[in-house]
Amino acid sequence: MQKIKRRKKCRSFDEARRFTHKLKLKSVRGWTAYSKSGEKPDDIPIAVPSYYKKEWKGWGDFLGTGNIAPFNIKYRSFAQARKFVQKLKLKNKTKWAKHCKSGEKPDDIPANPRRTYEIEWKGWGDFLGTGNVSAQQQSQNYLRGAEAKKLARKVKKEIFGDKRITMKDWAAAYKAGKIPKELPSGHWDRYGQKK
Repeated sequence: MQKIKRRKKCRSFDEARRFTHKLKLKSVRGWTAYSKSGEKPDDIPIAVPSYYKKEWKGWGDFLGTGNIAPFNIKYRSFAQARKFVQKLKLKNKTKWAKHCKSGEKPDDIPANPRRTYEIEWKGWGDFLGTGNVSAQQQSQNYLRGAEAKKLARKVKKEIFGDKRITMKDWAAAYKAGKIPKELPSGHWDRYGQKK
């Protein structure tokens, strides 16, 4: 007959947590290293999440860091997050990243909203409220091939007549709002010019 291994008696969750907070460990890696060091008391289990299943609220709670795993955070809705962020009047993604690092970002708004709100995401211009559209997003709306050439030549004729133009001329007209958004601001040469 095989002996049944008895589970050793460990200190309560609250006692173990208080003890662990005093260690000032910053991560699970730190806990693992401490557990292997030989300094951990025997009455605190190594696998604390499974031993203290009922009381377990995450490593941030147990170690005292306050960190919450991203998959456990309950974020506000996309509309609420966007409304909050637009009040900050940030101009671009870089300013948003700086704001996140400042410690002023609420915990219920993700630092990477593009990943969290993947379904609702329409770009940084939409999220920040600047209206800016990335070149990648713009290019998805561009006409292609023969259709683009036909429209580009028609627009060129209407704006410049028979004058031979450069990419600089085309870009200036685009900036002035004379070129339809279905065509890119540069690369006039991509469509070719009739001689």
